[in-house]
Amino acid sequence: MKSNIIIHIMPNEIDWFEKISDNLLRNALYLTSVESKNTTIDATLNLSKSLYNYLEFKIPIEFFEKKFNSIESKLKQAFSTNFNIEYGAEIQGINDKRRDSIRKYSDLYDVMIYMDTDVVFPDISLQYILASTRLLLETKKDYFIITPEITKFWDNSWDVITNKNYLTLPFNHRDTFNTHNLYNVNAYDSIYLEENTQNCKFGGGWLNAFSSKLLKFTDIPDSLGSYGEDDTYVMLACDIMNSFNLSVSQYIIRNLVVSEEGNFREKVYDLYIPKVANNQDVRKIASTNLPSELKKFKNKCHDYILHTK
Repeated sequence: MKSNIIIHIMPNEIDWFEKISDNLLRNALYLTSVESKNTTIDATLNLSKSLYNYLEFKIPIEFFEKKFNSIESKLKQAFSTNFNIEYGAEIQGINDKRRDSIRKYSDLYDVMIYMDTDVVFPDISLQYILASTRLLLETKKDYFIITPEITKFWDNSWDVITNKNYLTLPFNHRDTFNTHNLYNVNAYDSIYLEENTQNCKFGGGWLNAFSSKLLKFTDIPDSLGSYGEDDTYVMLACDIMNSFNLSVSQYIIRNLVVSEEGNFREKVYDLYIPKVANNQDVRKIASTNLPSELKKFKNKCHDYILHTK
């Protein structure tokens, strides 16, 4: 079984990336050497000249390049790596990175794992995610998603993947949550896998594991642009597939909790490496094109059913 962990890094996130890289190395201690070497860290550092004017950088660009390369050297101790630096216009954001990896590598890996740079996760996370993946592959499931639980986020729609210990807490609790609690795995009940019988629900980079066959089928449409709505698109595409009996299953790893850094995310680099583009302007493109892409996907499922009977 081969796994690909997809990560997109902006230069102001380089320290966050170093932190999760150290976390990944601790996770490797709970894997066999074969498991860790069959897991590729597929990372792109985005130094696109379309996003940044290097003349305005108050920190030499070489700083980010060298730190990125040193992180790869560390990760190579345990994992396989596929590290790239984007200087051009091919990858402008996380959508581009995920789309590129899906199209290039979905035939080479059994599962693809989305990981954001601000995610916090226990040291046993990969052990359980990979074990769950093997189990589903052995049962011959083609289309599946494996999702850890989260702390209390934005609204009740997230309760289906919220750990029971956080259900009664105020919304946006993750903003002030002490993420170091996640490293104490003894604070939770036994970890087990449970099928989600409701509509599919997940947040992109929270260590969700997707069967490569699923992502190859859904893809991430070009019209969604570089940032925004890619996870919403896949969620709704899965519901559409199920309406055509194409059998997408989501499984939640109960009591394996991940979170985001929330208000504790440091943004010390922002004043020193100003961006040319605004993410929220880019997100509007994805939001505008999402409905038409879902309609196209519904037609794709209809045609697929017709031609495979």
